Amino acid sequence: LLAAALSPDGRWLAASRADHALLWDRNAPTAAPRELRGHRGDLRSLVFSPDSKTLVTASGDRTARVWPVAGNGAAVVLQGGHAGALTSAAFSPDGRQVLTGSTDSSMRLWDAVTGRELATVERHADAVTAVLFGADGQQLLSASADGTVRFDRCQACSLPADKLATQARAAVQLAGPPDAEDASALAPGMLTRWLGGSR
Repeated sequence: LLAAALSPDGRWLAASRADHALLWDRNAPTAAPRELRGHRGDLRSLVFSPDSKTLVTASGDRTARVWPVAGNGAAVVLQGGHAGALTSAAFSPDGRQVLTGSTDSSMRLWDAVTGRELATVERHADAVTAVLFGADGQQLLSASADGTVRFDRCQACSLPADKLATQARAAVQLAGPPDAEDASALAPGMLTRWLGGSR
C-alpha cells in the first residue's frame, strides 16, 4: 500500500495499491474492501471530498477519477488535459471542483460532477508536486520541482465558464489579431497564464 486517506467524517478509509484503490467502510469492519479500478498507471494521490461522499484518485496515466464512496456508481473521469503523469489532486472546500497537478508543470481545474475541464493554471517551470485549495476556495497553493511554492488568487475558481471563455478570447485578441480558426479553436473555459498567476 502506497498511500492512505481517511474521510472527514471518519467513516471511510482508502489506500492505494499500484493502479487501483481499496475502500473500507469502518461501519462494516468485517466486510472486504471495495476495489476501485479503472486507472492504467500507479496512483499518486487520493483525497476525500469535504462531505466524505466522493474520493478523487490521481494517476500516472494522466487522468484523475472521482468515485462515489457509497454504492457502486461509476467514477467521473477527468482526462484529456494533462500531457504528463498526475502527481496530486485536491477538492475545493465546497467539493464542486477538483484541482490536479502534473509533471507537465501545469495545474488543471475540473468540475467534480461532470468531469469538464474548467481551466489551466501555468505558473511553474517544472513538475507540480503538490496542490491545495485555500480555505476560502479562491486561492491555490502549489509546490514544484522548480524549487518554488506559490500561493495565489485563482480567478477561475469563482468565475462562470462563459466569463472565463470571454476573458480568454480577449487575451488572445490583445496578443494579436487571431484568425477565425484560432478563435474557434479556443476551448471554452481555458485559463491563460495571466488569469491563473504568472510564472
